[in-house]
Amino acid sequence: MSDTSVTNPVTNDEAPRGLGRLADWFYAEEPPYGMSLMRIVLPLVLLIDTCFRHPWAREFYSTDGAPSPLDVNFQRAGMVFIPGGSLAVALHAILIVSLVASSLGWYTRISLALATFLYTWFGLLDALGTLTKYTVIASHLLLLLTLSNCGALWSLDALRKRTVSADSDALPLAVFPIWPARLVQVLVAVVYIGAAITKMHTPAFFNGDQLMYWTMTYVNNIHPLGDWLSQHPLILSVFGYVTIVWEIAFIFMVFHPGRSKTIWFKWIAIGVGAYFHFMTMFTLGLYIFPLVMFASYLAFVESAEWKWLNSRAWLGWVSVTAGRCQQACLSWLEPIFGAECDARRPALAYGMVLAMGAVAAVGWERIRDPYQSNGPQGPLALEPMSEAEVAEMFGRERVIRPSDKLLALDLGTLQVGEHLADSRREFRQGEKMLAQVTLTPPHEDLWLDCWLQESRESGVEGERVPGRSLAKVGVPVGRELLRANFFFNLDESLPPGEYFLRLRAGRDEIGLKKFTILPGTANRPAAEEESLSAN
Repeated sequence: MSDTSVTNPVTNDEAPRGLGRLADWFYAEEPPYGMSLMRIVLPLVLLIDTCFRHPWAREFYSTDGAPSPLDVNFQRAGMVFIPGGSLAVALHAILIVSLVASSLGWYTRISLALATFLYTWFGLLDALGTLTKYTVIASHLLLLLTLSNCGALWSLDALRKRTVSADSDALPLAVFPIWPARLVQVLVAVVYIGAAITKMHTPAFFNGDQLMYWTMTYVNNIHPLGDWLSQHPLILSVFGYVTIVWEIAFIFMVFHPGRSKTIWFKWIAIGVGAYFHFMTMFTLGLYIFPLVMFASYLAFVESAEWKWLNSRAWLGWVSVTAGRCQQACLSWLEPIFGAECDARRPALAYGMVLAMGAVAAVGWERIRDPYQSNGPQGPLALEPMSEAEVAEMFGRERVIRPSDKLLALDLGTLQVGEHLADSRREFRQGEKMLAQVTLTPPHEDLWLDCWLQESRESGVEGERVPGRSLAKVGVPVGRELLRANFFFNLDESLPPGEYFLRLRAGRDEIGLKKFTILPGTANRPAAEEESLSAN
């Protein structure tokens, strides 16, 4: 598809000032490259979650199940209509079909309007599970796609228009006001600004505690790097500061006033954001949310960037391949969308696909019969809870064991901020050892004692246990604190060997750590000194 009919954007020297410049930025006419790309990708991303939830649509979204509408949280019950079981299944199937049609660009505006309404509505029906921050962002993105002309490129609607036209090669490349894409860009920037403001009011985010507990949990999904990062809270604290700086700077980098500089500033910021969201997959187990943000980044692609990409050799090959596919589709769609066919046929086919999707979903659920409602015994009955389960749920709260209040006991010598920077278990004589205790919230006011003990043989071959106590340090830890520090001078009175640190809260032992003291610099053997000097 040629770009020769697109007018060049206003240059920096010719750009109007003040409100005129803002109007040019907001209403400039360009082909909807970015919005068309987002239209293709975003529905496919949302289909992942939507298809996984479809088998349980009756449970989540109907009066036959256990919906959790959002209006109940605001004491406005009844504002969100809750459908019956079969109707919920049918409408959820229509949502899936409309997302597929939106990605293909088949009756694009109607499909996007259906997807926007149904996706938002089902989210409001299930505030406990379906409604999340990425569904809220995705609902806004779908609405802005509906208001745009994203179906003008790379869509079945565009192919149908070229098929109906007598001379499709003479059709110019359509241009439209860019304001829907600008609204998407502003939405993304405002989301990051809001996230930064929220983090600024959360002290636990800056010291890494919040991120540490996020990386330790598997509430979202499995994350391979989360367990390793949870052991390095200092790194998480640094990442927290970098995240806030980037979230605040994003809006200034993507909307730089110098058009010649905008491309580089913008894509550097977007590249950092893509890396940030990509890493949340491996550290926090977030999958759908990063993909939604990746799709929103496509709206930042403008005419100048697309022309630059289109001039690259690898993308030129893609364009040639896409052109051949387009010609094949044109010849295939000729009997259906050609000038000689009935104009009502495409609309009828679209309506039939929606209806068939709804009927097929209801029929498939009836055949599958997950709740055995169609069997001879009728619907499954709820089994009563056992007396032991009732007593456990309504009984007294379990007392937290003292050992469960300890999250970590780390040893080192260097402290940066609140965190231990060099966690290790080997020290040299003359060093000052720092033992840092990290507690699990919530906990009451505590008095912690840390005992330094020598090791002795336990009687079992190769096993050593704590022996005689050599020193003790005690500190109070208020209920609002999560860390306590104990300092020990490893002077020459402590001969080289293995030692233990025993941590106690009152009479309860809550932690034990073994470490080794090596000879000091002055007491190193001559062979070791020669080896070090040679290195």
